Amino acid sequence: MPLDGFLKLFFRDKIPILSSYSDIFDLAFDYFSNNKNKKHLRKILEQAITLNIPINKEDIFYLHFIASQLSGFRQFKDVKIICHNILDVEPHDYQAISFLLNIAIFEKDRIKILSYCDALLECDYPNHVKNLQSTLDSNIPEIRNSVKHLSDRFHDAAGIILSETNEYKKAMRGYEIAFEIDPSSFASHHNIGIMLYKLKHYSEAIKSFEKDVELIESKSSKDYPNPTALKKMKDEFLSRIYFNIGKSYYRLNKLEECKLYLEESAVLKGENKDKTTNELLSIFEDTPEL
Repeated sequence: MPLDGFLKLFFRDKIPILSSYSDIFDLAFDYFSNNKNKKHLRKILEQAITLNIPINKEDIFYLHFIASQLSGFRQFKDVKIICHNILDVEPHDYQAISFLLNIAIFEKDRIKILSYCDALLECDYPNHVKNLQSTLDSNIPEIRNSVKHLSDRFHDAAGIILSETNEYKKAMRGYEIAFEIDPSSFASHHNIGIMLYKLKHYSEAIKSFEKDVELIESKSSKDYPNPTALKKMKDEFLSRIYFNIGKSYYRLNKLEECKLYLEESAVLKGENKDKTTNELLSIFEDTPEL
Protein backbone atom coordinates (compact mmCIF):
# COMPACT_ATOMS: atom_id res chain seq x y z
CA MET A 1 0.00 0.00 0.00
CA PRO A 2 1.33 3.47 -0.87
CA LEU A 3 2.45 5.52 2.13
CA ASP A 4 -0.22 8.17 1.46
CA GLY A 5 -2.96 5.54 1.52
CA PHE A 6 -1.58 3.97 4.69
CA LEU A 7 -1.52 7.32 6.51
CA LYS A 8 -5.10 8.07 5.51
CA LEU A 9 -6.18 4.67 6.80
CA PHE A 10 -4.25 5.14 10.03
CA PHE A 11 -5.59 8.62 10.79
CA ARG A 12 -9.09 8.44 9.32
CA ASP A 13 -10.67 7.62 12.69
CA LYS A 14 -8.43 9.82 14.80
CA ILE A 15 -10.63 11.54 17.37
CA PRO A 16 -10.17 15.31 17.48
CA ILE A 17 -9.81 17.21 20.73
CA LEU A 18 -13.09 19.09 21.12
CA SER A 19 -13.49 22.44 22.84
CA SER A 20 -17.22 22.70 23.65
CA TYR A 21 -20.13 20.55 24.77
CA SER A 22 -21.95 21.33 21.55
CA ASP A 23 -19.00 20.03 19.51
CA ILE A 24 -18.95 16.85 21.57
CA PHE A 25 -22.70 16.46 21.04
CA ASP A 26 -22.48 17.05 17.27
CA LEU A 27 -19.71 14.53 16.71
CA ALA A 28 -21.19 11.97 19.13
CA PHE A 29 -24.61 12.30 17.53
CA ASP A 30 -23.05 11.65 14.13
CA TYR A 31 -21.38 8.50 15.46
CA PHE A 32 -24.56 7.40 17.22
CA SER A 33 -26.89 8.09 14.27
CA ASN A 34 -24.66 6.38 11.72
CA ASN A 35 -23.74 3.44 13.95
CA LYS A 36 -20.03 4.20 13.79
CA ASN A 37 -17.28 2.74 15.97
CA LYS A 38 -18.68 2.53 19.52
CA LYS A 39 -15.23 2.59 21.09
CA HIS A 40 -14.56 5.92 19.43
CA LEU A 41 -18.02 7.19 20.39
CA ARG A 42 -17.21 6.50 24.02
CA LYS A 43 -13.92 8.40 23.73
CA ILE A 44 -15.78 11.35 22.23
CA LEU A 45 -18.33 11.35 25.05
CA GLU A 46 -15.65 11.10 27.74
CA GLN A 47 -14.28 14.47 26.71
CA ALA A 48 -17.28 16.05 28.45
CA ILE A 49 -15.76 14.98 31.78
CA THR A 50 -12.38 16.64 31.24
CA LEU A 51 -13.62 19.70 29.38
CA ASN A 52 -12.70 22.46 31.80
CA ILE A 53 -15.19 25.17 30.85
CA PRO A 54 -18.25 26.58 32.66
CA ILE A 55 -21.64 25.03 31.85
CA ASN A 56 -24.33 27.40 30.65
CA LYS A 57 -28.03 26.65 30.28
CA GLU A 58 -27.69 25.96 26.56
CA ASP A 59 -25.13 23.25 27.32
CA ILE A 60 -27.57 21.26 29.44
CA PHE A 61 -29.38 19.90 26.37
CA TYR A 62 -26.09 18.53 25.05
CA LEU A 63 -25.12 17.11 28.44
CA HIS A 64 -28.43 15.24 28.72
CA PHE A 65 -27.60 13.42 25.49
CA ILE A 66 -24.02 12.76 26.58
CA ALA A 67 -25.13 11.40 29.97
CA SER A 68 -27.71 9.19 28.28
CA GLN A 69 -25.12 7.67 25.96
CA LEU A 70 -22.60 7.14 28.75
CA SER A 71 -25.34 5.42 30.75
CA GLY A 72 -25.69 3.02 27.84
CA PHE A 73 -22.00 2.21 28.22
CA ARG A 74 -22.58 1.84 32.00
CA GLN A 75 -19.99 4.48 32.73
CA PHE A 76 -21.93 5.49 35.80
CA LYS A 77 -19.07 7.34 37.47
CA ASP A 78 -18.89 9.71 34.49
CA VAL A 79 -22.67 10.07 34.37
CA LYS A 80 -22.69 11.07 38.03
CA ILE A 81 -20.08 13.77 37.38
CA ILE A 82 -22.07 15.19 34.46
CA CYS A 83 -25.37 15.12 36.37
CA HIS A 84 -23.94 16.82 39.45
CA ASN A 85 -22.40 19.47 37.17
CA ILE A 86 -25.84 20.03 35.62
CA LEU A 87 -27.46 20.29 39.05
CA ASP A 88 -24.90 22.94 40.05
CA VAL A 89 -26.41 25.08 37.27
CA GLU A 90 -30.03 23.84 37.38
CA PRO A 91 -30.69 22.30 40.83
CA HIS A 92 -34.13 20.98 39.83
CA ASP A 93 -33.27 19.50 36.45
CA TYR A 94 -35.54 16.47 35.95
CA GLN A 95 -33.29 14.46 33.66
CA ALA A 96 -30.17 14.79 35.81
CA ILE A 97 -32.11 13.70 38.89
CA SER A 98 -33.67 10.83 36.95
CA PHE A 99 -30.27 9.60 35.71
CA LEU A 100 -28.91 9.67 39.27
CA LEU A 101 -31.97 7.81 40.54
CA ASN A 102 -31.50 5.13 37.87
CA ILE A 103 -27.90 4.64 38.95
CA ALA A 104 -28.85 4.49 42.64
CA ILE A 105 -31.46 1.82 41.83
CA PHE A 106 -28.91 -0.13 39.77
CA GLU A 107 -26.38 0.10 42.59
CA LYS A 108 -29.06 -0.74 45.18
CA ASP A 109 -28.06 2.30 47.25
CA ARG A 110 -31.17 2.68 49.40
CA ILE A 111 -30.18 6.00 50.96
CA LYS A 112 -29.53 7.63 47.59
CA ILE A 113 -32.66 6.09 46.08
CA LEU A 114 -34.80 7.80 48.71
CA SER A 115 -32.82 11.03 48.39
CA TYR A 116 -33.35 11.18 44.62
CA CYS A 117 -37.02 10.24 44.99
CA ASP A 118 -37.36 13.29 47.24
CA ALA A 119 -35.49 15.40 44.68
CA LEU A 120 -37.83 14.14 41.96
CA LEU A 121 -40.77 15.69 43.81
CA GLU A 122 -39.04 19.09 43.66
CA CYS A 123 -37.83 18.89 40.05
CA ASP A 124 -38.89 21.01 37.08
CA TYR A 125 -41.20 18.35 35.60
CA PRO A 126 -43.62 20.95 34.06
CA ASN A 127 -40.77 22.26 31.91
CA HIS A 128 -39.83 18.73 30.94
CA VAL A 129 -43.46 17.95 30.00
CA LYS A 130 -43.52 21.10 27.89
CA ASN A 131 -40.39 19.97 26.05
CA LEU A 132 -42.00 16.59 25.37
CA GLN A 133 -45.14 17.97 23.74
CA SER A 134 -43.52 17.93 20.32
CA THR A 135 -43.07 14.15 20.62
CA LEU A 136 -46.78 13.35 20.87
CA ASP A 137 -47.24 13.13 17.11
CA SER A 138 -44.18 10.97 16.49
CA ASN A 139 -44.55 7.83 14.37
CA ILE A 140 -42.21 6.01 16.76
CA PRO A 141 -44.26 4.56 19.68
CA GLU A 142 -41.42 4.85 22.20
CA ILE A 143 -41.10 8.58 21.46
CA ARG A 144 -44.85 9.16 21.17
CA ASN A 145 -45.39 7.64 24.63
CA SER A 146 -42.66 9.70 26.30
CA VAL A 147 -45.17 11.74 28.35
CA LYS A 148 -46.79 8.55 29.64
CA HIS A 149 -43.35 7.18 30.52
CA LEU A 150 -42.68 10.36 32.49
CA SER A 151 -45.95 9.84 34.39
CA ASP A 152 -44.96 6.24 35.09
CA ARG A 153 -41.65 7.50 36.46
CA PHE A 154 -43.37 9.53 39.15
CA HIS A 155 -45.83 6.73 39.88
CA ASP A 156 -43.18 4.02 40.20
CA ALA A 157 -40.38 5.99 41.85
CA ALA A 158 -41.70 8.89 43.87
CA GLY A 159 -44.96 7.05 44.45
CA ILE A 160 -44.37 3.35 45.04
CA ILE A 161 -40.84 3.57 46.48
CA LEU A 162 -41.77 6.26 49.00
CA SER A 163 -45.03 4.52 49.97
CA GLU A 164 -43.01 1.39 50.75
CA THR A 165 -41.08 3.40 53.35
CA ASN A 166 -44.33 4.77 54.83
CA GLU A 167 -43.65 8.26 53.47
CA TYR A 168 -47.32 8.56 52.58
CA LYS A 169 -47.51 12.34 52.09
CA LYS A 170 -44.51 12.32 49.78
CA ALA A 171 -45.79 9.25 47.96
CA MET A 172 -49.16 10.91 47.47
CA ARG A 173 -47.41 13.88 45.89
CA GLY A 174 -45.68 11.49 43.49
CA TYR A 175 -49.02 9.98 42.49
CA GLU A 176 -50.56 13.44 42.13
CA ILE A 177 -47.79 14.52 39.75
CA ALA A 178 -48.15 11.28 37.78
CA PHE A 179 -51.89 11.88 37.39
CA GLU A 180 -51.33 15.54 36.51
CA ILE A 181 -48.99 14.49 33.71
CA ASP A 182 -51.25 11.67 32.48
CA PRO A 183 -54.92 12.15 33.51
CA SER A 184 -55.77 8.77 32.00
CA SER A 185 -53.66 6.97 34.61
CA PHE A 186 -56.21 5.19 36.80
CA ALA A 187 -53.49 3.56 38.94
CA SER A 188 -52.01 6.94 39.88
CA HIS A 189 -55.36 8.38 40.92
CA HIS A 190 -56.40 5.27 42.82
CA ASN A 191 -53.14 5.32 44.78
CA ILE A 192 -53.85 8.92 45.82
CA GLY A 193 -56.95 7.59 47.59
CA ILE A 194 -54.97 4.78 49.18
CA MET A 195 -52.42 7.27 50.54
CA LEU A 196 -55.27 9.39 51.97
CA TYR A 197 -56.57 6.23 53.65
CA LYS A 198 -53.10 5.46 55.04
CA LEU A 199 -52.96 9.01 56.40
CA LYS A 200 -56.37 8.39 58.09
CA HIS A 201 -58.07 11.05 55.98
CA TYR A 202 -60.98 8.72 55.39
CA SER A 203 -63.57 11.21 54.14
CA GLU A 204 -61.10 12.61 51.61
CA ALA A 205 -60.18 9.08 50.60
CA ILE A 206 -63.83 8.29 49.87
CA LYS A 207 -64.12 11.36 47.64
CA SER A 208 -60.99 10.33 45.80
CA PHE A 209 -62.26 6.77 45.32
CA GLU A 210 -65.58 8.13 44.03
CA LYS A 211 -63.58 10.02 41.42
CA ASP A 212 -62.02 6.65 40.51
CA VAL A 213 -65.50 5.37 39.68
CA GLU A 214 -65.98 8.28 37.28
CA LEU A 215 -62.64 7.52 35.62
CA ILE A 216 -63.56 3.87 35.13
CA GLU A 217 -67.07 4.61 33.88
CA SER A 218 -65.61 7.04 31.33
CA LYS A 219 -63.68 4.21 29.69
CA SER A 220 -65.28 3.41 26.36
CA SER A 221 -65.12 0.80 23.63
CA LYS A 222 -62.54 3.05 21.98
CA ASP A 223 -60.16 2.21 24.83
CA TYR A 224 -61.16 -1.47 24.86
CA PRO A 225 -62.63 -2.54 21.48
CA ASN A 226 -63.66 -5.92 22.94
CA PRO A 227 -66.92 -5.37 24.93
CA THR A 228 -66.29 -8.46 27.08
CA ALA A 229 -62.79 -7.28 27.97
CA LEU A 230 -64.13 -3.79 28.75
CA LYS A 231 -66.78 -5.17 31.15
CA LYS A 232 -64.25 -7.44 32.85
CA MET A 233 -61.81 -4.56 33.31
CA LYS A 234 -64.53 -2.29 34.72
CA ASP A 235 -65.82 -4.96 37.10
CA GLU A 236 -62.32 -5.71 38.43
CA PHE A 237 -61.49 -2.06 39.05
CA LEU A 238 -64.92 -1.19 40.46
CA SER A 239 -64.69 -4.14 42.85
CA ARG A 240 -61.35 -2.81 44.12
CA ILE A 241 -62.70 0.74 44.44
CA TYR A 242 -65.86 -0.32 46.29
CA PHE A 243 -63.78 -2.44 48.65
CA ASN A 244 -61.62 0.58 49.55
CA ILE A 245 -64.66 2.83 49.95
CA GLY A 246 -66.13 0.21 52.27
CA LYS A 247 -62.92 0.14 54.34
CA SER A 248 -62.99 3.93 54.61
CA TYR A 249 -66.60 3.97 55.80
CA TYR A 250 -65.72 1.32 58.37
CA ARG A 251 -63.00 3.59 59.79
CA LEU A 252 -65.60 6.37 60.02
CA ASN A 253 -67.84 3.93 61.93
CA LYS A 254 -70.49 4.15 59.21
CA LEU A 255 -71.27 0.46 59.10
CA GLU A 256 -74.35 0.56 56.88
CA GLU A 257 -72.46 2.36 54.12
CA CYS A 258 -69.52 0.04 54.70
CA LYS A 259 -71.66 -3.07 54.22
CA LEU A 260 -73.28 -1.65 51.11
CA TYR A 261 -69.96 -1.12 49.33
CA LEU A 262 -68.42 -4.39 50.51
CA GLU A 263 -71.48 -6.23 49.17
CA GLU A 264 -71.12 -4.44 45.82
CA SER A 265 -67.46 -5.39 45.72
CA ALA A 266 -68.23 -9.06 46.44
CA VAL A 267 -70.96 -9.24 43.78
CA LEU A 268 -68.60 -7.84 41.12
CA LYS A 269 -66.05 -10.53 42.05
CA GLY A 270 -68.73 -13.24 41.88
CA GLU A 271 -68.53 -14.00 45.61
CA ASN A 272 -71.23 -14.64 48.19
CA LYS A 273 -71.90 -11.08 49.30
CA ASP A 274 -73.20 -11.90 52.81
CA LYS A 275 -70.43 -14.38 53.64
CA THR A 276 -67.71 -12.17 52.18
CA THR A 277 -68.97 -9.02 53.91
CA ASN A 278 -69.14 -10.68 57.33
CA GLU A 279 -65.64 -12.10 56.92
CA LEU A 280 -64.24 -8.72 55.91
CA LEU A 281 -65.89 -6.94 58.82
CA SER A 282 -64.32 -9.48 61.17
CA ILE A 283 -60.91 -8.91 59.57
CA PHE A 284 -61.29 -5.11 59.84
CA GLU A 285 -61.85 -5.43 63.58
CA ASP A 286 -58.58 -7.31 64.03
CA THR A 287 -56.54 -5.42 61.43
CA PRO A 288 -57.13 -1.66 61.82
CA GLU A 289 -54.68 -0.70 59.08
CA LEU A 290 -55.79 -3.20 56.40
